Parts: sequence; C-alpha cells; structure tokens
Amino acid sequence: MLPVGLDCETALIRPGLQAPPLACVAIGSAEWQTVFHHTDWVENVASLLEDSDVLFIGHYIAFDFSVLCNEAPELFPLVFDAYEADRVSCVLCRQKLLDIAQGTYRGFEDIDGKATKLNYALEDLAFRHLRRILDKNTWRFRYGELIPVPLPQWPEGAKRYVQEDVRAAVDVWAAQEKSAYYLEDQYRQARASFWLKLMAAWGLRTDEAGINALATRTKREYDRIAADLRAVGLLRPDHAKRDGTVKDGSRNLKAAHARVAAAYARQGREVPLTDGGKRGIRVPCTDKVTCEESGDPVLIEYAALSSLKKVLSTDVPLLRGGIITPIHSTFEDMKETGRTGSSDPNVQNTKRTGGIRECFVPRCLRCSRVANDNDLACRCGAPLTLMWSCDFGGLELCALAQTCLTVLEKSRLAEALNNEFDPHLMIAAQILRRDYRELKAVKKAGARPDCRARFGDSCKCDYCTVINARQTGKVANFGFMGGLGAAALVFFALNNYDVHLTEDEARALKRVWFETWPEMREYFTWISSHTDKPFPQIKQLFSNRFRGGVRFTEAANTFPQGLGADIAKAAGWEVLRACYDPSRDSVLYGSRVCNFVHDEFVGESFAPVAHECAFEVRRLMLAAAKPWLPDVRIDVEPALMQRYSKEAGPKYENGRLIPWAA
Repeated sequence: MLPVGLDCETALIRPGLQAPPLACVAIGSAEWQTVFHHTDWVENVASLLEDSDVLFIGHYIAFDFSVLCNEAPELFPLVFDAYEADRVSCVLCRQKLLDIAQGTYRGFEDIDGKATKLNYALEDLAFRHLRRILDKNTWRFRYGELIPVPLPQWPEGAKRYVQEDVRAAVDVWAAQEKSAYYLEDQYRQARASFWLKLMAAWGLRTDEAGINALATRTKREYDRIAADLRAVGLLRPDHAKRDGTVKDGSRNLKAAHARVAAAYARQGREVPLTDGGKRGIRVPCTDKVTCEESGDPVLIEYAALSSLKKVLSTDVPLLRGGIITPIHSTFEDMKETGRTGSSDPNVQNTKRTGGIRECFVPRCLRCSRVANDNDLACRCGAPLTLMWSCDFGGLELCALAQTCLTVLEKSRLAEALNNEFDPHLMIAAQILRRDYRELKAVKKAGARPDCRARFGDSCKCDYCTVINARQTGKVANFGFMGGLGAAALVFFALNNYDVHLTEDEARALKRVWFETWPEMREYFTWISSHTDKPFPQIKQLFSNRFRGGVRFTEAANTFPQGLGADIAKAAGWEVLRACYDPSRDSVLYGSRVCNFVHDEFVGESFAPVAHECAFEVRRLMLAAAKPWLPDVRIDVEPALMQRYSKEAGPKYENGRLIPWAA
C-alpha cells in the first residue's frame, strides 16, 4: 500500500467541542505535501478513502478523522471501512507498542540508574527517531484565526507547519518499520483509539438536583466527623479569615501519630512507620489502610475525612461543569497490559459510594438538553433519552480461564464458568464450609428490606454473611490471579473491596483458592518460565502484543487483563460503528456511548427503542468476544437507567427492559 500522511489543523478544543472547526487538511509523503482549505477538501480525502491501495498515516490520527467526520458525516462509512481494512496507521499507537515491548513505556532507567522520561507528542517522536526539531510554538494554537482567510492569503509559516507535521509523521512511521515484528497489534489499537475518541468527544452530562443532593449529604457527613475529631483533639478548631470566610481547622498530626501508635500497641502489633522523608524522621503512618486496620473508630473517621473533603472541593465543582457542557475525560488507548486509562477526570474509576455516579444523566440525542424528572418528552419534541449499561460478566476470569485452556489445556475455572457457576460464590462456599447450591439460594432470595439499613456491614443475617463471604471470594479471585502474596493481599482487599483480612487469614484464603482452582499452580509455573530470564518478555495470546521487562506479578496479570482488554476493544469497535455508521442499518444508529469502564459500556438511546438498543449492544459484544474466548462462556447483562448507577440491574415489565430503580 502507498503510505499517505494525514494531518488536520483546527480551532481550539474546548468543553462541548472536542472535534473543533476545521481550518485545513494536509496530505502527503516524505517528498510531497498538499494543503487543502477547509472549504475544498472533502472530494480529495473521500477519493483516498475509497482507494484500497492507500495507507493513512498520522500521529493520533483518531483526532483527525473525528474532526473530518464531524465536518462531513457522510465520510463515516468510508473512515470505518478504512480502519476495518487495516488502512489506518497511528504512529502514536505504534510507539506505545514498541516501548511496551521493550519495557520502556513512559520512561526507563539506564545502567547508571538515571531516569529518562519518554513522551509521545509528535515533536518528541520526531526528535527521538529523526533528531528533527519541529516548531510547535508559532502557529500551533492560531489556526482558528485563519478559518475565514482564503488559503492563498495564509502566511507561508502556517502552511509550512502542517506540511512539516505530515512529513514528520510519515518519516517516524518509516523509522518504526525497522521494528515491525512488534507491531502486529497496531491496527486493532488504532481502531480502539478512534472509537475511544468518538466516545470521549460525546462525554457525560450531569444534573443539578443530583449534585446538590450529593453536596448536601457529603457536607453533613463531613461536619459530623469534623466535630467528632475536634472533640478528641485530632482536628483543630475552624477559624475566621480577614475576608470573613472560615478556614477549616488543620489536622493535629502529633495527636494522630500518638493515637495510631496506641491503637496498634493495644493489639500487640507493630505500628507501620513512614519512610522518614528528607529529614529521616519516621513517625506512625496515618494513611487510610493504617487507620482502618487500627480498629479505632475515631481513626477510621480520621481517614474518611480527606475523602469527604475531596468530594466537596474537587468532585462537586467538576460535576457542576457537566450541567452546562459535557465532561470530557481523556482516554488513554493503551497501557502496559493493553487496558485503557482515563484522566482529567478519571471516569473509569469513579467512587462507588457517595452518589457521585448518580449525578451522571442522559441528555437528548437531538438537542443535548438534560430532561427534568417530571418531563414526558424533550422540549425539542424528541422522545426522552435513557441510559443503558451492558457489561461483560466476569471478563477477566473468563480471560484467565481461556488462557489456562490455551497454554495448559485444562482449567477447572473454565468448567465452572461454562456450567454457569459463580466463581466468587464457589470460594465463599469453601470459606463458610457450606454447600454452593445453598449459598446460591440465599443470594437469590435477597436480603430483608431493612437489614443493611439497620445494621450496615455488621449485619449477621444469612444473606449478609453470604454476600460478605462472596466479596472475600472476589478478593481472592482477582488478587491471587496476579500472584499477590498474603501481605499484599491484605492491602489489596481493604483498598479495593473494603474487606478486612489479617495476613494469616490471607494465607488461609490462598490455600482455599488453590484448592478451588488447582490449575493455578501450573499457571504460575508457566509464568515463571517467562519471567526467570535476564530480559523477561511475554507475548499476549491471540493479539501477539509484546510486553518486555516484565516482573512475575505483572506477567501473571497481563495475560488475563490483556486478553480482557482485547475483547472489550473489539466490542467497542462494533458498538461505536453501529452508533455512527448509517451503512450498518442498526437500531443503534444515532445512539451514543458516553463511557467505557473496562468491561462495561454505558450509552444513551431514545426511550422508545432503548430496550432494542441495549440488547443489540449485548449481541454485538458477545459476537466480538467469541473469537477471543472460543472455549469459555461469557454473558452480557443489559440494564436501563434514568441516571447512572453501578448497582443497576435488569428490570422487566411485559418482557421489556424498563429503567432500574434502587
């Protein structure tokens, strides 16, 4: 194929405008570059998209195609076809693949121990591969000024800037080709980059009522805990400032250190100490894990205060921004394991408690207005919009089972999944020494309506006992999968699942886990065969993506996490294409995906067809998963919501999904 560079210059990105107005498009190679004005580019780009011999090359080319499709939506089918035919190559994705393979992603240490940070902007890659310095200061942020100006009247520097970007991308691509052995996964990753960009550009909206309820509830809890801490001397009194505002009282760290030391002394345990910092003075830790493990209710509240303050000072203001314009997260298309990331804000790791997720609501797909709770239709005349969520059940456990079947040709975990057993409940049955079927019946029957409301986590009813044991089973399945030891599992359990374990309990739990999944001993031996080398490097099953410089626990995690990520990315491609590409003739066309959380897709569809849309997403996800999980059963559970909730489950009326309610 003929490599052709592509680059767009636009007005500035801003909230609600992640695919900003186009100023110009440049195409070319190392020898030639042509710049088209935003008024006369469509026919030329369309002809290249239709040419099966053209390979498009660009740095974060997903942005360029999102801009072009926003300007000319009729190009969506051609762009999707080009990606599907492996005719779009992203030098940013390629560089990540190369660095991950060499164990240098984001940075490395040389033989003298000097840390080197690696960046991935085009100018960084041009200097790294070509020793070429690109001018990124003169015109980079000024193309919005040139949109109304005819191209012949543009300054030569403005035209040269975009031409140099095209040439640099093509030259970097050529330099990367020297390591093509590590680039087999590049086209799948480029597709993921495109659908993630489309999703991020749509973003998430919030509503004022939900945010006000969150702020009121959090402030009430913050004030209650602050009063308790002031009463015991762990928090100093609030004081008035000169401008009339009140500043929160500071923490009394000396008193906190003393209280932590006393709490651990009462238990006969060694108190965790800080590393001493620059001054070398080690004092008792006051972090969340140390305070919660102390068993002192006051210290548990002390640890909770920071989280509540962050909600009020950071989360609530950020959520309020989503009332006016969408909240756009920056999605990272590939981390070391192959999974995605999210930042500014991180919408893949939103707090489960406190009502933060419930602030996210659907908006009209026609006019983007957020409806009030009592609205029967949008003011623009469109039907109301509902949110749907579809998540893979036990994605990483299914990926682990498939990995074991592929490399060991056996897996009791796979047998359990294929027979529709709950792996977490199977561990719970071992913990409680009770029959699995009995526990399944208790879980299905559910809790008394008031048990958790009255007793919280201390409830000793049979349902809560089973659910808490199942949560411990989840800790075992996800923690030990990655090769964690007892001490590390204690921290993992508390930090990720709010499960309290001692090291002795963690060791006993690991014995139970190995008894339940005996293939895991052989799996870890197989992992060791990859990592007990001077330069350990692993190759991901099916996608043939490499990861180098990998330690034992990283390798143990990477195989199931990487396979799970490949499955989810394949599913995301199918779902987003159905939403944006009219040639697919899908009921999903016009719907939008607003968030992706590793194994879950959250989207928005008009209410009259939300049931059909949710089940079409389910169908596409299962079809996308099959090539990656040929021997392991997986399911997708759809749900509808009027506001986002991780707790949402399927609810039916007359055979159709209706919005879930707590």
